[in-house]
Amino acid sequence: MVEISCTFLLIYFLLSCLLLRGTKIQFSKQSTFEKIKLEDLTVIIPFRNEAKNLPRFIHCIKNQTKFPAGIIFIDDHSEDGGLMLLEAAELNCFCEKMPENLKGKKQAIRYGMLFVKTDYILTLDSDLEFSNSYFEYLEKLSKCDLSILPVVMKGVGFCEKIYEIDYAISNALNVAVAGLKRPYIASGANLLFKKSTFERYDTFEKHQNVFSGDDVFLLKDFIENNCSIQTIVNVENSVSTNTPHTISEFFNQRLRWINKGNKVNDQLSNGLAIVALVVHFSFISIVFEEIFSQKWVALFYFTTIKIMLDLLVFYAYFKKIERIKTWFFLPLTSFIYPFYILALILLIPIYKPKWKGRTSTLLRSRN
Repeated sequence: MVEISCTFLLIYFLLSCLLLRGTKIQFSKQSTFEKIKLEDLTVIIPFRNEAKNLPRFIHCIKNQTKFPAGIIFIDDHSEDGGLMLLEAAELNCFCEKMPENLKGKKQAIRYGMLFVKTDYILTLDSDLEFSNSYFEYLEKLSKCDLSILPVVMKGVGFCEKIYEIDYAISNALNVAVAGLKRPYIASGANLLFKKSTFERYDTFEKHQNVFSGDDVFLLKDFIENNCSIQTIVNVENSVSTNTPHTISEFFNQRLRWINKGNKVNDQLSNGLAIVALVVHFSFISIVFEEIFSQKWVALFYFTTIKIMLDLLVFYAYFKKIERIKTWFFLPLTSFIYPFYILALILLIPIYKPKWKGRTSTLLRSRN
């Protein structure tokens, strides 16, 4: 068993070095392209039943130091009076309710694009918070077909910290893989793209029955057509949102993401998922074997080396997004992740994720 433990640590060390290399490459990338101007940018915010979150979002908009050419809110048939909140806020923006024959976030974005006259579009979710200089810092970005901007989840309490770490690790790996090859995930909560490129390569008709995934399908379209893509990690360009508050909300969110990921069927993403499964289950298997064999010294060194490598690999990303306090919770994931992944595997065939009170079946019947 000692040989197996040493082999695992050697392979894990090499993988860690590879990820560190990718992160370093990504952080050191510098573009000399022309910078984006706010006068060339329109923001689209689709929302549905977000009345409890909109006041916070409105506050962030009102306190901006600079503004884009336009801000468009698209109401996806809300039932909680969110549109009235926006109208009462007296923002310098355009608010529109979707026609009855259109439903879902992807159609909301495309409907909002009908009112866009600028070259670039930024999509934001309506449950976000961001700094007063958020729009101003967008002008430091280089023009690109697609800019994947950072989204940070923030949790309070032990369970929510674990949810936060899960999301942060996914993004940290995305940054590292982007440095080595290309990004494999994107978040529509903070996504900037060129309107003409979107219109040219959009394949909405192929995935219109998938109720979410505007982000990863868009990324796939841009990758397949060799468009210019940049992954941004600057905290100045980040937005933040709350983690799910309950374990059922957490699993619903993750299963929804897995569902759309399966529909995209990206080979790089699938390959990384397989590697992650092998690593996590190999680690926990070795831990259990050493516990049953009462090899306490070997167990101590094995788990310590694994945890130190994890902390080293992800430190730069957590520092970059200013979540070092959350980084200290990272060692727990080594022991929790295998059981978390197993739970997801068991739930995938029987669980129907919901989004904004809708299931995928419901959307298919109505669209």
